[in-house]
Amino acid sequence: SNCPSIRIQTAQEFAWISSVIKSKSIDLAKHSREVHQIANIILSNANFKEIPLDTFSKKVLNIFDTETLAFIYEYHDIGKAFIDTNILDFNGRLSVKDFEIIKNHVSAGVNIITSMYNGKQITSVAEKYIYLTAINIIKTHHENLDGSGYSNGIKGDKISFLGKVAKVADVISALMGTRVYKQPWTPAKTLQYLYSNIGIEFDPYVIEIVDKNWDKILKVFIDNDVELLFNQVLYNQKAM
Repeated sequence: SNCPSIRIQTAQEFAWISSVIKSKSIDLAKHSREVHQIANIILSNANFKEIPLDTFSKKVLNIFDTETLAFIYEYHDIGKAFIDTNILDFNGRLSVKDFEIIKNHVSAGVNIITSMYNGKQITSVAEKYIYLTAINIIKTHHENLDGSGYSNGIKGDKISFLGKVAKVADVISALMGTRVYKQPWTPAKTLQYLYSNIGIEFDPYVIEIVDKNWDKILKVFIDNDVELLFNQVLYNQKAM
């Protein structure tokens, strides 16, 4: 496949996005990476013969290998780079006004990737679809299966399969990740939440894959927390 060369070409552009995310907030960088890792587990363990796929997702899955596709998920929250860190890392319930500001990260993200895409000489189908996939994932990662999500309140088959994966990966990371402003949920409580929201927030096919690969998903958090502790120890030693 022509993925590696595309990754190198586009990687430089996406590298500045990563640096923006990292400089914005450690939590945001950690969350972005968790969503990437969880999406990778879901996509690489999906049996696409059994899943009814929308045209867009089918096309994308034909172009990219899972690794390349999962890497695009890392940028689902790029719009948060333009939101005040005090709101992003707020400890407690956000006011209605602040929540509306947070919700703007979706359109901000779409605008960033769209302007990158518009400002570029696209030389291949694969390159074009890196941008289109990023836009699709950003647009849909807060949509709910029953239409109660944002930004467009679309539902069911109107949400791409790739978007449904983004939604689930995003919620798992948000609940189980260690953050400045909250303690992580237990695996049992998280799984219970996912199951009780099938058909409301989540696609049943995606939750089935998550359930079958739950141990792999838990390992993402164990590994990331070990690394975080290790970095904190190193940082504290340097500071001594």
